[in-house]
Amino acid sequence: MYRTGDLGRMLPDLNMEFIGRKDNQVKINGFRVELGEIEHVLGQCNQLESAVVLAKDDKNGKKMLIGYVVAKNTFDKETVTEYLKAKLPEYMVPTLWVEMQNLPLNINGKIDRKALTDQAIPEQISRPYSPPLTDNEKVMANIWQEVFGMDKIGIHENFFELGGHSLMALQIMSRFEKQTGKKLSPATLFRNPTISSMLAPVAKTDSTSPNWKSLVPIKSTGNKIPLYIVHGSGLYVLNFKELANYVDKEQPLFGLQPAELNDAEITMTTLADLAGHYISEILEHNPNGPYAIAGYSFGGYVAVEMEKQLTEMGKEVKMLGIFDTNAENNFYNKSFKVTILKKIIRQFPKMIWISKSLIKNPADTIEYQYQLFVKKLHQFGKRIGVVEEPKTDAIYDQIKEINEKQHLALKSYNIQPFNNHVYLFKAKKRIYFVDDFKYLGWQKYATKGVKVFDVPGDHETMLHQPNVIEFGKKLQEALNNCQLTLGILLFCL
Repeated sequence: MYRTGDLGRMLPDLNMEFIGRKDNQVKINGFRVELGEIEHVLGQCNQLESAVVLAKDDKNGKKMLIGYVVAKNTFDKETVTEYLKAKLPEYMVPTLWVEMQNLPLNINGKIDRKALTDQAIPEQISRPYSPPLTDNEKVMANIWQEVFGMDKIGIHENFFELGGHSLMALQIMSRFEKQTGKKLSPATLFRNPTISSMLAPVAKTDSTSPNWKSLVPIKSTGNKIPLYIVHGSGLYVLNFKELANYVDKEQPLFGLQPAELNDAEITMTTLADLAGHYISEILEHNPNGPYAIAGYSFGGYVAVEMEKQLTEMGKEVKMLGIFDTNAENNFYNKSFKVTILKKIIRQFPKMIWISKSLIKNPADTIEYQYQLFVKKLHQFGKRIGVVEEPKTDAIYDQIKEINEKQHLALKSYNIQPFNNHVYLFKAKKRIYFVDDFKYLGWQKYATKGVKVFDVPGDHETMLHQPNVIEFGKKLQEALNNCQLTLGILLFCL
């Protein structure tokens, strides 16, 4: 026996399927990628004769995937890209495609990867460039180039395909407003992910749109019960876009974010007010139900209150999803006098847990405890006046103000038991202590029980690649079970 370096997998009939070389592993945006695995999937695409995938550095030193393909007839980039996305995570889909008549071969008759690596990519192939024409397009293009760290970005390039995320969206919209005085919501990126479509005249793009302040269509088409997800402390719902890519094609998904982000003059001082406003927009979109609602982090508490209010209206909530929200935090947000005894009692099991965590995951545990210490030190410094707040984009001040209001609303809110299930999507990786690791405290509130779905990653990374792939599958599984129950009930009636 000897190690060949080939990558393979054992099939159920005990035959070995070879899918490439194991030494073709690269790191793209923090993820380890097997180039052979991508090539194997491309080899099954009936549009292609052959394909090779390589990783190259762009002008900014950032690695990107390039697909060199020989088409059977005409190369259709969109079709091949969608084919890959259906079988692989998005980070494994090449950013650039180069169509070739034939792939170069070496003297042994094998594909000459070095020749492809050395080959320069024509600019028009690597990134078709459509220059900005209007003043607003020029301003926006400059901002995108600053935020993405790229030399040229055309007005037809897609925000998400460039690797955009919610933090970038905040920076872009804030800087555009500062330079032009015109406010755009980051949520518009779901419908208009290019500079050209984003800056199209309002009369053309929004005249037929509903006047929603908080409801954001993330994936608006499909014949299944829509899922409405309430934001976390980051407020924006852009981080649910990845999740929408991994639910069924027919599964609509909407996000709910604070109305203040659209400069709406709506006064909401309690968590019940916030839930009531979100319900009003859901009812405008879907008057009769039934309903599937979920909340991430802080949004979990809002979702519970929404379930309560909808039930009191006589509406049916088929699913109440909780995305890694710890019910016990509702108690710990109360005054120091109320929580002091329980906080003292929990120190012993907390220290035991931290000790075990140090042995199991020393790097993550030390990093988390260090960051927690720095955060508390910074807060203390601000309180005694020795630390000044750094200057940031205006949008961050707005987010901070809204977060403070919602934190106050949570302090005065008490979760009451409710007659429904909780579908708890819990991060497998826990870098901070909780009192109830199994149910995150929800078992004493959900009288019908808690259904737990473990999702890879921690509280933040569960919504990111590659963890979001499994998250999407488990979320759809829960939604399908709820809708199957509804179908059986209607059949019986």
